[in-house]
Amino acid sequence: MATRQERAFQRGIRAAAFWRKVKSGVLAWDAHCVAVAKKRNLPGWVGHTPLGIIGLTSLILVAMGLFMVASIVFTLLATLLAVLLLKTPTQSESGNQAKAVQPTVDSPYSIYSGMEYSEVTHHQQEHDKWFNNWW
Repeated sequence: MATRQERAFQRGIRAAAFWRKVKSGVLAWDAHCVAVAKKRNLPGWVGHTPLGIIGLTSLILVAMGLFMVASIVFTLLATLLAVLLLKTPTQSESGNQAKAVQPTVDSPYSIYSGMEYSEVTHHQQEHDKWFNNWW
């Protein structure tokens, strides 16, 4: 069995061979395009433009694909967040009336809602005064 370093060396050899093959193919197409351009009495630089356009188009397509994937993930996460935040208890879950969420810790970030939960601490009231004045 080959060591880790030997396997990495073999991967490097395969990558170099692949790169040589791709590079020679691109250079052959470039030479062909330049030859066709010169055959039609056009400047040589015109023959380089097809490969430049193909390369630029490829980069744009990759960027658009990444943007699409990111936007789909963002949309799914936003939908999931909206469903989780907007979920309200049904009658079977809460009985006949909706109950307020009772805070478990007396902190300025505790959740309480108006009159249903009348044990609002002084600290929470001060926090609300500060927060409402800040906005």
